[in-house]
Amino acid sequence: MKVLFFDFTINFGGAPQGSLYLMSRLKDAGYETGVIDVYGRSTEYHQKALEYGLDYFVLKKNIKNVTIGYSDKPLLRVLKIFSQSFDYISIVIRLFKVIRKNKPDIILINNEKSLFFLNLLESFISVKKVLYFRGEGTPEQLPLRFIKALTHKTDYVVTHSKKAIINLKNAGIPDEHLKYIPNCIEINRFAKPTLSDDLPPKKNFRLILAAARLLKEKGHHIAIEALYKLKQKNIEIDLLIPGVVPTGVEDSYHQYLKKLIKIYKLQDNIHFIGWRNNLLSDMIQCDVVVLPSHTEGFPRSVIEAMIHGIPVCATPVGGIPEAIRHEETGMLFDVDSSEQLMNCLLTLIQNADLREKIIDSAQTFAREYFHPNRNTQGMISILEKV
Repeated sequence: MKVLFFDFTINFGGAPQGSLYLMSRLKDAGYETGVIDVYGRSTEYHQKALEYGLDYFVLKKNIKNVTIGYSDKPLLRVLKIFSQSFDYISIVIRLFKVIRKNKPDIILINNEKSLFFLNLLESFISVKKVLYFRGEGTPEQLPLRFIKALTHKTDYVVTHSKKAIINLKNAGIPDEHLKYIPNCIEINRFAKPTLSDDLPPKKNFRLILAAARLLKEKGHHIAIEALYKLKQKNIEIDLLIPGVVPTGVEDSYHQYLKKLIKIYKLQDNIHFIGWRNNLLSDMIQCDVVVLPSHTEGFPRSVIEAMIHGIPVCATPVGGIPEAIRHEETGMLFDVDSSEQLMNCLLTLIQNADLREKIIDSAQTFAREYFHPNRNTQGMISILEKV
């Protein structure tokens, strides 16, 4: 059986990393696998695909505009789409040629955009489509057109969050069309990594935010506010903020964060460390991983932190409560509550016994539940049904 993964990858975040690792495991299980990368813009994505030995196809490498933008300005968005129409036509033609030449049995996709382009070819190609839904399934992520496409234009929808299954069912997608498979990380990331050597010196109890783009929905400002409240209690904490402003997004939130840090006089405590090729090498040099997001599917960084004995403080969104049980395998705080985050951090600082209990419980649970073999077998069962 031949399986291809198709995506518009620009930034090499958790979703494309997880997808390439899945394709490599399917390859090891005997499937013919490959990747269709529309733009070929991400060097890390290309290198990882080659490292895994995956066939790699780029559709149109030198397109100038790879994003649309203007999500809050419908008229400008339509005009931008129209201005890029010749590029889109070229992408569809080249996608058709790659599929016709390679004759995949199944194409895996991660998002609505990839599904839309595949569906433009449904009259000309015969291929099964499995969408790996990596989000939480909030109303914003499930417009009516996408719900209809998931229901009628895919053969299966897979998620790694039980919360997403519930949300997709509530949106009207039939139960028999959905499958839950626990998320996972690479098996080699179960071993302790080499320490990164370019972090700021560790002076205090140190936090690091989970890998995230610099967007308001990721809640970076809540972590900054919690640090300020702790500083008012004469508790000095340092914070590392990884990530960059995504391609095609203005940097107003990044500028707001820098202004907030200055107002709170936390310049010596908070450091933006940019894009990280191996965040785990940074995380193991920190005392707590913090995830203050408004919405998540199931972040891989949470699994990595649990496996390596780093307590996690996170909001109970998406699949996070499936891994983090409050004061058992981690700490939970409400979305937008810097007060609750501050109290979670105080508990971890002041209660060493509870901290060690959380570390032990999280490691035991994560090493079994999120093992890649479980994810692989779940996906294989879907591919065989399709």
